[in-house]
Amino acid sequence: MNRGRHRLLEQPWLTRLAALLIGFALVATVLGPIGMRMLADRQRDAVAATEFHEQQRARMNSLREAGAASWLTYCQSQWSKQFDLTAQPQAVGWLRTQGVWGYYYEGADRRSLRLYSCSANGVAKGPRVSHPLVHALPLEREEEAPQEDYFGWMDALDALPDAAHSEGRGEVAIELLRHPVDGSVLRRTWSIGGAEHGPTAGPRVHSEGEPFALLLERVPLQVATELRPPPLESLQSRRWTEVPLEAIDIVAAHALPGSKIVEVKIEPDRIHAQIGGQIPAFDGHPPAPFGALDFDEYGIADRTWWYPYRESGFGCAEGLTPDELRRSLSEFSGRAGANMLWYSCSPAYSDTVTGQWHAARR
Repeated sequence: MNRGRHRLLEQPWLTRLAALLIGFALVATVLGPIGMRMLADRQRDAVAATEFHEQQRARMNSLREAGAASWLTYCQSQWSKQFDLTAQPQAVGWLRTQGVWGYYYEGADRRSLRLYSCSANGVAKGPRVSHPLVHALPLEREEEAPQEDYFGWMDALDALPDAAHSEGRGEVAIELLRHPVDGSVLRRTWSIGGAEHGPTAGPRVHSEGEPFALLLERVPLQVATELRPPPLESLQSRRWTEVPLEAIDIVAAHALPGSKIVEVKIEPDRIHAQIGGQIPAFDGHPPAPFGALDFDEYGIADRTWWYPYRESGFGCAEGLTPDELRRSLSEFSGRAGANMLWYSCSPAYSDTVTGQWHAARR
């Protein structure tokens, strides 16, 4: 009987089965704790996701009931976090339960503002729009209002209501605008009802200061046509890689007299240019041989001056006039469909003396 049992164990398939079972046991011993940790991690992630969504829901509910001051505080913190936007707005619009629209100077232009929106669902960078008082601005560039008027603007922001009024009563929307010339604060409020004139009173619009364009996404109340402010005018943006000759025109319009373009990089929403010439330097230093400036998708320069450099980097030593650069781009066969066009003396694409165009595609 024992001899038969030994012969049975000596069978090859039984040996393989035993080895397989031992292997499974070893794998289970090693992977079991790993699997438990992975399961615990998934459970923690699920709990964290649930808590995050609950916090989001609570935040959205809280914001819907919040007043203009709470909204603005929240929105400015989000704009700073996501867009590194730390300056103060030149205008703000608040619409109860909906959010805030902030308008900021961006770049060298003072006749337009960049819109940043904010709602309980998040923040976004919007288009560039004409200044709400563009009709009142002088054609020449004006310096910003005196510093003391800045504090008046900050006081107006601080005076925004901290809590929304009950449904059907009080201010529905508030718009504030800092006058671009004298710094005075212009205010427009949209309200319905109110203790001073009874809860059954109809909608009304109250303005302090001269009229200005609507800062809100929409007219918040059904009011008479003559009470509706005109809409803001959006500026026309460009996709520069589709109109690269226009990009060169932008650079040429800002280039200093007698200078030449030694480098230009044209991206869909950005133009980087470097010119060669007598570039004013800092702190009374002698003029620099090169200067750089960037432009956004609207052709607005980052600054009113060219940043001075002693070295040209990948720029050419001599450069081309705008007409010569346009002609060389027109003759460049690789420009169609490019996601980036670059004229430079980079050793990767030229002999470091004669400028060449290079196209990049995704």
